[in-house]
Amino acid sequence: MKSIIQPSSDHTNRFINLHFFRHDEKGKLGENQWDYQVRLTEEGKQHSKQVWQEKWIDSEIAVGYHSPRERTKETLYHRLNLPGVEVNQSLEEIDEKVSQHFQIGKKAQQNSRLNFYLGGEKKSDLEKEFNEEAYKHFNGGGYSFWVMEESDRWFKKLNDIRISSYSKVAGDFAEIVQKYFRILTNKVKNTDTGRKKADWTVTYELQRLFANHGEVGELFLMKIIEKDKWKKYLKDFIIKYFPKWYFDYSEGFEIEIGEYNLHEVKMILKYEKEEFKISPQMLKEMVEERDNLYSYINIPSK
Repeated sequence: MKSIIQPSSDHTNRFINLHFFRHDEKGKLGENQWDYQVRLTEEGKQHSKQVWQEKWIDSEIAVGYHSPRERTKETLYHRLNLPGVEVNQSLEEIDEKVSQHFQIGKKAQQNSRLNFYLGGEKKSDLEKEFNEEAYKHFNGGGYSFWVMEESDRWFKKLNDIRISSYSKVAGDFAEIVQKYFRILTNKVKNTDTGRKKADWTVTYELQRLFANHGEVGELFLMKIIEKDKWKKYLKDFIIKYFPKWYFDYSEGFEIEIGEYNLHEVKMILKYEKEEFKISPQMLKEMVEERDNLYSYINIPSK
């Protein structure tokens, strides 16, 4: 299978590939319909299927995760390119088809960390104020800058662990990446040290897909850039790549976790033509920054 990041002579054959991407085009909210129930348009189904062909997902080894909102599960199914799944099928029909080939829940699993919450329940005047300010920037432009500068402050004020603030979301995603870094690190430690460089071939041990929402995955990407580069670079990056302030449909980034030079595991994030190095220390800091937010509202860290 073709690698997302082309291997150099220093690569070995231990790889984990993580894909983080926004759902595809969604339909309009119907009468008496909850946003969690909104699904893809026909164009969205077709496009999400097309993206699979461009990204070289191996349906045999790939496992996916989605938010509790149904449009992310639909996008994920089409991205996985599973046997019997067609774009003209309903989500219920796809569930039935997938259950015929795989154990239920094995290929597409729900993960609440991929969801978003901007105070839509409006339980208080303060939450209503936050919701209106967030969507003013989300719909009117400048959301990435607003969420970077203001959202953590709102998280503390609202005393609500669900709020999708900059450090909260980035820390949640960092924990996901940490998990797979540890998996490969432990596997490498137990690998036969007698392997010869001439025998190395590129093989994916795991492929994992994470279907999320606009201005969710972007927050992790922004935090990585801020730590790998500097804040001025991040602001220039946002202006260059996020004219809409969030990923386009089915757009996202890949993280390749690989063994280099025998027993040395590294992480590389790729978006467009840009590459950013991820270190274990960066991920640790991001989780700590999220946990520091929790301490303001007396929520135990995970």
